[in-house]
Amino acid sequence: MKNRLKIFLFCFFVAVELNAMFSPRDLFILGGLPKAMKIVAALEAKKTCFDHLQAALCAAVAENNTAYIQGIIDLKGIDINAPLSNQATVLHLAALWGTTKAAAALLDRGADINVECGKNLTPLIMAMLEGHIGMVELLLERGAKIRGVKGPQGEDMNILDGIMLMEDEAAEVLQQKQSEIAVALIRYGAKTQAPETLKLLTTLGVQYPLEVDHNDAELAQDHHE
Repeated sequence: MKNRLKIFLFCFFVAVELNAMFSPRDLFILGGLPKAMKIVAALEAKKTCFDHLQAALCAAVAENNTAYIQGIIDLKGIDINAPLSNQATVLHLAALWGTTKAAAALLDRGADINVECGKNLTPLIMAMLEGHIGMVELLLERGAKIRGVKGPQGEDMNILDGIMLMEDEAAEVLQQKQSEIAVALIRYGAKTQAPETLKLLTTLGVQYPLEVDHNDAELAQDHHE
C-alpha cells in the first residue's frame, strides 16, 4: 500500500507540475483504485471539478482512502473548502457517498462542517437524506449544527421536523432510516413541539424526549448552538 501511494503521489505531482501529463483516471489506474477511476470519469463527464486537483481529491474521498486524501492535500495544499462547479464541497460528496473515514480526514484538515450548497444543503442534511447513519453520527459528534438551519427556500427550519416530515422523492431512502436518524438528532439536542412529528416518532417507536445520562445531557448542551 505504501509503495502504491508513493507511486501515485509521484505521478500526481509530475502531472500537476507538467500541465497534466496524466489525467486523473490514468493516475488512479497506476494507484490501483478502480472505484476512484470510475468516479473521476463521472466527474469529468459532468464537469463537476474545476481542475485535476479537485478531481483527484474527490476520487480519493469516494474510495474512503485517508492516505491518498492526506497525500493529495499535503502535496499541493489544495483548498478543501473550495466549491465544486455544482457549489458542493468535497465534504458534501463524502456525506453523499457515506465515506466516513474520508469525512473524518477532511474535518481533521479543516473542512467546514456546516457549509451549504444548493437549497441550503449542509453535509449533515445530505447524509440524512442518503440514510448514512454512520456519517450522521460522525457529523453530529464533530459539531454539525442542528439549530439555525435553513430550508430549501431559505426559510427557518426545525431540523427534526424537516427531516421527519419530508415526503418528496428525495426522502425515500431517508424514510427507511428515520428512527435511527431521529434518535441521533434527539440525542444531540434536537427538539420539536410539532404534533405531526411527535405522532410519527411514536409510530416509529422513538421515545421523545430520550432518557439520557449525564454525559449525553452535557453533549447535547455543548453542541450545535
